Amino acid sequence: MKKAAVAVMAGALVLGLTSCGSPVEKDATYGTVEELGRAVKTVVEVDCGKGTGKSAENGWDQDTCGDRAIIGVFTNDATQREVKAKNPTDADSVIVEGPNWIVWAAGGRENDIKEKLGGTIVKAPTLFTGHIEFHVTSPLKPGIQKLKPGTKMECNVSPNSLMKDLSGDSKATITTASKLVLTGGIVSGKLDGETCILSYEVPKIPGEDSPYEVMVGYRTADPVSQNELTRGVGLQFGSK
Repeated sequence: MKKAAVAVMAGALVLGLTSCGSPVEKDATYGTVEELGRAVKTVVEVDCGKGTGKSAENGWDQDTCGDRAIIGVFTNDATQREVKAKNPTDADSVIVEGPNWIVWAAGGRENDIKEKLGGTIVKAPTLFTGHIEFHVTSPLKPGIQKLKPGTKMECNVSPNSLMKDLSGDSKATITTASKLVLTGGIVSGKLDGETCILSYEVPKIPGEDSPYEVMVGYRTADPVSQNELTRGVGLQFGSK
């Protein structure tokens, strides 16, 4: 019965009323968090914060509606993509995204918010672990450190070499298409003749956000796909 009533009103532009009596228009843009909060209040039925007023300085502003929602308003598309990527959805908090706003809705309210404010419900991304192998074969001295055979770290790169960015607890970085930057660490160093194979893992990478840029130390590689990162990306330095 509820769906039938909504359908009858659709031709009349399905408007709700804010606490101030003004209509809530679907798929509207908002100039401030306070404006968005008044619209969201018609759904979550608690007062929302007014934000910091620094959206022009930071590119966005946010506040909360009690424990029922987090709301954000953006001044540009790039910041909106970045913030959404760095705050992925989960089973307890689902994103409803509008033209220049996002509502992280808790308690299963995403459908009500979408019905009243418009926007799109953003499903939680599938997270995966990226695997990277860096094969280092260097004729330079000092170059490869041969450590204890049969251990997790049979070899590494000498901190005194020209490749010192690969020495010690070196890091691997993945940058997604939406410019989310994720970092992982070295998990093993295996000797294969005179080659040291350094293996890295980067956890919790959002799927379907390719191409992915890969960096180990300060050395970059061509962008890769999700399948390539899942299987393992092989990089090489030096030659036999």
